[in-house]
Amino acid sequence: MKIALYGGSFNPFHIGHENIINHLEKEFDLVYVTPVDNYQKDQIFLSLKDRLSSLKAIYKDNKKVKILDNNLKDKEFTYSYRFIEFIKEKHPNSTISLVIGSDYKDINNWKNADYIKKNSKIYRVSRNGGEGLDIGCLGISSTQIREDLNTNKKYLRKEIIDIITRTLKASSRNK
Repeated sequence: MKIALYGGSFNPFHIGHENIINHLEKEFDLVYVTPVDNYQKDQIFLSLKDRLSSLKAIYKDNKKVKILDNNLKDKEFTYSYRFIEFIKEKHPNSTISLVIGSDYKDINNWKNADYIKKNSKIYRVSRNGGEGLDIGCLGISSTQIREDLNTNKKYLRKEIIDIITRTLKASSRNK
């Protein structure tokens, strides 16, 4: 079985991410997606729980796409090697591909990089025609959306916009 592992902050999840998942569904038997918290960034736009619930709602009827919530219980699951270990335990005889963006040039600095390289193939996707497979990511990033939501909300599903609106209203009431 061919399995793709696609992790990211997905903060927020946008149609570029969706295009990647749509492509992966055609190439792989199963696609595991896990939103993670980026502990190196201070800014939190949507909580991990909000991102998980929106992804689960979007893909609830899709048999090929599995949304993992391991990050809620295991902070180490942010690391790619943990994602790979988990899937290897569930599917020991599978070929695993780790999906990363072309902006990740050197995984040698990642935690347990040797394990990652030994136990998975790197499947690189391109955002702006850079190194990797260009599969229609539209050149948009979650950072750009967070920085200018009004201009970039065309890249978001209505469900995601609704969650963002609700979250922003709640945070403004709490100030």
